[in-house]
Amino acid sequence: MDDPPSPPPPVTMTTAQQNRSASSPNNQPASLKRSKSSRFKTRRRKTTDKAGTNGGNTCFTSAQNTCSILATKYHSYFRRRPRHSASLAFAVIFIIMKLVSMASGQYAGVVFEGMCPVPECYCGLDTRNRLEVDCSSGGLNEIPTSRMSPHIEVIRITSPKGRANHVTIGRSFRQFKKLEELHIVNSNIPNIGENNFWGVLSLKLLNLTRNNINQIVDFNFRGLSNLETLSLSENHIDTLDSECFKNLTKLKVLDLSRNRIGRLVERLFYNLHMLEVLDLSDNRLRDLNADVFRDIWRLKEFRCQRCQLRSIPPLWYSLLPALKKLDLRYNELKRLQEGEFSALKSIEEIALDGNKINVLSEEAFKFTRVRTLSMSYNGLTSVDRTAFVNASVDSLDLSGNKFENLNKLIFLDLKHNLTKLDLSRNPRLKLASLLIILSENTRLKWLSVARNNYEDLPLDLFEDNRYLTHLNLSNNRLRDLFPRQFSPLINLQILDLSYNRLLGIESEVLAVFDRISSIREIRLEGNPWACDLCHVPPLHRWIQTSPIFRKGCMLPNGPFCLRCRYPSDQYDKAIIDLDEENLEWCDPYGGEYGDESRLGIFLGIGILFLILAVLAGGLIMKYQFWHTAHYYTNEENRVDTGLTPPPVDDDFEGSQQYYATINGTHTKIIATIDEKNFDPDANFYPDLGTNLNLNPLYRAGPAISPTVGSRSGGEQQHTSSFR
Repeated sequence: MDDPPSPPPPVTMTTAQQNRSASSPNNQPASLKRSKSSRFKTRRRKTTDKAGTNGGNTCFTSAQNTCSILATKYHSYFRRRPRHSASLAFAVIFIIMKLVSMASGQYAGVVFEGMCPVPECYCGLDTRNRLEVDCSSGGLNEIPTSRMSPHIEVIRITSPKGRANHVTIGRSFRQFKKLEELHIVNSNIPNIGENNFWGVLSLKLLNLTRNNINQIVDFNFRGLSNLETLSLSENHIDTLDSECFKNLTKLKVLDLSRNRIGRLVERLFYNLHMLEVLDLSDNRLRDLNADVFRDIWRLKEFRCQRCQLRSIPPLWYSLLPALKKLDLRYNELKRLQEGEFSALKSIEEIALDGNKINVLSEEAFKFTRVRTLSMSYNGLTSVDRTAFVNASVDSLDLSGNKFENLNKLIFLDLKHNLTKLDLSRNPRLKLASLLIILSENTRLKWLSVARNNYEDLPLDLFEDNRYLTHLNLSNNRLRDLFPRQFSPLINLQILDLSYNRLLGIESEVLAVFDRISSIREIRLEGNPWACDLCHVPPLHRWIQTSPIFRKGCMLPNGPFCLRCRYPSDQYDKAIIDLDEENLEWCDPYGGEYGDESRLGIFLGIGILFLILAVLAGGLIMKYQFWHTAHYYTNEENRVDTGLTPPPVDDDFEGSQQYYATINGTHTKIIATIDEKNFDPDANFYPDLGTNLNLNPLYRAGPAISPTVGSRSGGEQQHTSSFR
């Protein structure tokens, strides 16, 4: 019979192995054993720790990854050692210091592998966690690309005022295979050069704003086949060669604003089939050649502010069917043709502010569908009632014009979609016309009639505008508010009554504000508040309790602070700090805050007295003139009374004035110069030829010269002398 197999020899364990065995989960009570999932989590944390430890510089590729790795590492450490609270606090401080140091560029040496051109540049991570070199201290004579890491993704070169850069673009950028953005701004670059960006296929944005570039040719951009944004704004460009952008086949945004471009040559935008945004503002174009835009039919946004444009050819619109935003502000456009924008089927925004369009002619916006139309500061005086026929506009800006009346038929086709209307800065616009406009446009949600010099508002002005959410009545001359004016505005959210002439607000009006549950903000600053018992108590109590007002002042001198104007002892005091018990009574028709009104009355009375004095003086002068003319021109009607005129001294110097005896009547031979001028051939004394008897005894004194003599009142007389 075989002997049973001997048991295996006992396993000899070292001390370290015995310690590990004792701490093994299998040798611990069940209550202390860790679950399988817990062991898996620990194993995953160890794997993360190992990856973070062995990854080298990869853990510093982004602040987010670094924070995650450090937090995981120290969380795992203190999970195993929960009693080390002091060490835990130290670890938290350590993590914060790590992040702060990375944000301040202390880890640049690790992130950029020791290649950062300090001190003239800063190296770090941008907001998208890309490696960035920022050289903005100025004073550079060359771009320090040789000291930059080849893994750089963003380069920014600029200079502050007084420390200008003077650099050139060489071919050193070819080494940056990951470069996505290059900004060289305000650095006096004379030109872009030939093939300097060849091979930089990753570059998507090139910003060369505020330099001295004066010409663009096609070889400037060879190799930039993936470029999406190019900014050449604020240079001295006056010449653009044909097809000069043909290598930028994926370009979407082109900014040529603030240059000296006077003409756009044909095929300028050749091969830019992907272009979506074009800015030509502040150039001296004067007109747009439609053929130039044939190659950019995908264009969505066109800006040409201050281009001195006088007209737009109709073909230009039809070549841009995808255009959504058109900005032609501050040009010299004077007239819009019928259906000017009807070819723009995708248009959403049109800005024509600051042109010289005085009148909107009939059917100017026919078949135009836009979200926003802005025509402020054009000097508009009238709008034809068919200007918006079959049109649709959501937001209409007519501010800063010269309207007096607006026909309600203007809004016949707009009222179904119009939700925002700006009629501010139209001081001639009559309230009667405004009332008609608001009654027709009942769907308005936003309205501004600021700076229109309105002194009062009709009680039923907003009767049909219950959808209004924003109402701007600022910078008018409103003195009184009434509850009925605002009670229909049940959806009002923002009300601006700032910079009017309100001395106070009645408690009934404030109660209406409180009943409007949707209201969020009321602006009342800039009014000449009268801090006395007649005006301010309701307002004083309201601003302290109402949740819709900002407690009177957010800051001691903040823009929303309500301050006293009157009386003088309360001047510039915050209303919220007033004590009603110390307020004085007032004279509602006088007092200091009535000085402006009384001054106006006194001035009016003074002007009236001046006018009356001028009229009285004129009447007096007219009477004197009439009296003089009557004396000298009607003596022929006097009948001889039989009295002999007194003799005149024969030695009297001067010419003599003779009287004639005509049919027994002593008559003075005289006629005014006005009579002679009116009818030079008239014979004023037909009987003189036969009945004239000259008698020197009838001389009556010094005579006027036989030619012309002046008289008062502008009259002149003519005498005939017979010898």
